[in-house]
Parts: sequence; C-alpha cells; structure tokens
Amino acid sequence: MNIYDIRENKNMLAPAALGEIVNGFERALIWQDEKLDHVSDRALTYAAGEKCIHTVMIFVSFINTSKQATEQLIKHGLSQSGHDLAFQMLGHGVGFWEQDSTKLLDESLDFLLGMKAIKPFCLFYDEKENKLDWDTV
Repeated sequence: MNIYDIRENKNMLAPAALGEIVNGFERALIWQDEKLDHVSDRALTYAAGEKCIHTVMIFVSFINTSKQATEQLIKHGLSQSGHDLAFQMLGHGVGFWEQDSTKLLDESLDFLLGMKAIKPFCLFYDEKENKLDWDTV
C-alpha cells in the first residue's frame, strides 16, 4: 500500500497522504502572497503552519467519511487538492467547484464552511517574524 491507497475496510487515506495535502495548501498560500517575487522567498509562521495542518485535518477527516469523496480527492491529486482547498478558502476563482470530477469535494467544503468547522481566511505579512501568516475573516 502507498500513500494514495485507501485503507482496506475503511474509507480513509493513509496518514502519510496528509503531508502532501498540507504541502499543497502551504505552497498555495506562499504563492498567493502579493509581495513575493519568487515562491521560495517567504515562509509561513509557525502558527500559520499549525493552522494549515488543522484545516487540512478537518477537511480530510470529513472527506474520509465517504469512499467516493476520498476517491475524488486521490484522483484529483493530493497536492492539487491542498492547493485548491487553500485558494477556495481565500475566496479565489479557482478550486474544487471548477470541475465536475470534484463535486463532492466542493460540496464537502461548502458544508464545513457553513457549519463553521473551518473558516475562510486572509493572508497578512507578519513583520515581526518576517513571514506569512493568515487569520480568519
């Protein structure tokens, strides 16, 4: 079994898959920062990194309740799913809603946002830490 496999008898991704989703989420945030000339110029604060992990864990935990949604996430790509999750939560015109193949992911995110299990956010530059952070809106 590899990180893309669904565990036998469960509808869940292997735990190692979370890291790839978080990585895509974090890269999307860094790329989005308007102050950047190059993706590698900035990093996230420790707190921002923890919020990324927390958000992805809530989303994936909900996705894991449906074998079809889990399969959509795997087919869409773990890193790409993290990327789209971040951009959709930032309110951008890209995300899961763009494709029919990710309809369950889009509906799941809408549900979690509606229930306030996860919240939309905006980015800001933390001058003190010289890194990127985010806060809910």
